[in-house]
Order: sequence, then C-alpha cells, then structure tokens
Amino acid sequence: MTLVQTFVIGQELKWKNKLGQPIKAELVSVTNDSVSISMKGKAYVLKLADLSPKSQALAKKFGEMTTEMERLEGQIRSFTSELANCNPQSPTNRHILWQN
Repeated sequence: MTLVQTFVIGQELKWKNKLGQPIKAELVSVTNDSVSISMKGKAYVLKLADLSPKSQALAKKFGEMTTEMERLEGQIRSFTSELANCNPQSPTNRHILWQN
C-alpha cells in the first residue's frame, strides 16, 4: 500500500454522480475508466463517466498519484537493493555513498 493510498483508502469520501446526487463511499481503486468504491460493506464499480466532473477529477488525481508513488517506491526498492549489495569498504563505494 502506498503513502497516498494510506491517506485515502479506508476513508469515506463524498462523491457525486453525473446527476449531482451525493455518494458517500470509501475509495478502493481506480482504473482508466472506472472507480471501485465500498459503501456500507458492499463493493461497487462505477464508470468514471457516471460521476460528476469534480468526482471524475478526484478519482483521476488519485490514480495519477498512486501511479507516481508506485514508480517512486520501485526506485527506492532498487536503490535499497543496490545499497545492500555494495561493499562500503571499497574506496569507490565509500565515495558514492558519501555523495548520495
């Protein structure tokens, strides 16, 4: 679970459908054309096109942020793995580690 998901998933958000009717539900996930929500313990998948423009924007922003956080977490994992495999006693590695 990413940092962004930690702040959003599991929290009830206020959505509106395209008719302006309010929907209070927890965000589960977002794809390019749908949003998965949970309301009163039941899961629903809604087409983004069925949400108000503001709710669509919220869902898309969450999707973008999740994608970026996953990219950054991948970079951190890669760097951590490289760091774990290097020999800090090597003069070259000491120099690299000191600069970073």
